[in-house]
Amino acid sequence: MSKLASFRKTNLDDAGSRLQDNVANVFNSLQNIAILDGNLITATIGTTSTPVAHKLGRPCRGYIVCGSTSYGVLKTATTPSIDLNLIINLQSSVSGTFTLWVF
Repeated sequence: MSKLASFRKTNLDDAGSRLQDNVANVFNSLQNIAILDGNLITATIGTTSTPVAHKLGRPCRGYIVCGSTSYGVLKTATTPSIDLNLIINLQSSVSGTFTLWVF
């Protein structure tokens, strides 16, 4: 069920009902965009595999670097036996503190 269902007005004319339905459709489609469902985190990442808690409660689909204290190249490191619902393993070419949007 839509999160907007509780905001629906019942006494609208046809134009108002169509407008309300169209707005609800747009907002419902926005809820399905993966990149919007994320967290902004700051983590110190080294040159070896560094576990970072992403706080999503599900596997991370990706990340965007929003800022850093160094000019390092960041990549996802592969490490077995980790809980992908809690952690993403990252590795940088240069150690530094990175601000990431994880989604």
